[in-house]
Amino acid sequence: MRGDDDWIACPFPNTNVKKLMPLHGTAPILYKNGFYCVDCDGTLGAYDIMKDDGWSVLEKPKKIFKNDMHPNLLVECGGDLLLVKIGHIGTSVRIFRLDFSEMEWVEVESLGKHMLFISETSCLSAIAPNSRTENKIFFPRLYLNGGGILSYYTLPNQGRF
Repeated sequence: MRGDDDWIACPFPNTNVKKLMPLHGTAPILYKNGFYCVDCDGTLGAYDIMKDDGWSVLEKPKKIFKNDMHPNLLVECGGDLLLVKIGHIGTSVRIFRLDFSEMEWVEVESLGKHMLFISETSCLSAIAPNSRTENKIFFPRLYLNGGGILSYYTLPNQGRF
């Protein structure tokens, strides 16, 4: 079975900018049966592909960040929907898991055997190939002295290396 030969554009305008204002460049992600996007204060937008009734701004989870214009990224990791909060110029990284039963963000203490790769616009999760790379968050630091380096955080002590 094949899909259509042509792509069809389906615009879904944000009709409620006061409730949800994702930063430019942060992409929505596909998680289970829907697309999700998040704005800088942790408000979640969702599009359920099974219902096909457009985007909605979820009343929960409640905003967890106030007046913060640093990016939030979403990623699926080990079956969970995670929010990655990046501080100013990568000075800090915090991870939250969406508890769907309570519809609230819960801070994550460990990624277990997973690792995350973060860029300015997206985030990718993978199972670590060895114990030295588990529970780490890797991201490029492309602006340092004109050269590209790879930094990482480890969650137990939030140390940057």
